[in-house]
Amino acid sequence: MKRQFHILSTCLSYYTRLPFPSYTQHLSQTLRYYPFVGLVFGFFIWLIWWLLIQASVPSLLIPLCLLLLGVVLTGGLHEDGLADTFDGLGVHDSSPQKILNVMRESQIGVFGSIALWASLSARYLLYLLFIEQTPESAGVFFF
Repeated sequence: MKRQFHILSTCLSYYTRLPFPSYTQHLSQTLRYYPFVGLVFGFFIWLIWWLLIQASVPSLLIPLCLLLLGVVLTGGLHEDGLADTFDGLGVHDSSPQKILNVMRESQIGVFGSIALWASLSARYLLYLLFIEQTPESAGVFFF
């Protein structure tokens, strides 16, 4: 049981910025806990959505708060991967080594910037659309 807790803790610490101890020797065994981490993530998003609704925050600000919370909770892990992928796809020299070098760079390129803008804009609009269409049941969307 202690080993399973270490694996779960490692998964939560790797995929979120929640303060859990990490046992890197268990990182390859975390796959079974991915759905649980998604559930924890969804719960935090839902909780903040519910609190914002209760506080009568304007509906245009709620998606922005949810997006920022998602980026903060994950440390921008998905956004970084998306930007790196599109920067790699935008390389003119198609040699695999050049593509990997571009993806490893710490700076963001034009293609990565465009991909991030498109991703964040689409998520904002989807959150907004869902919240405005079904405000009473929007919490289900986050799970």
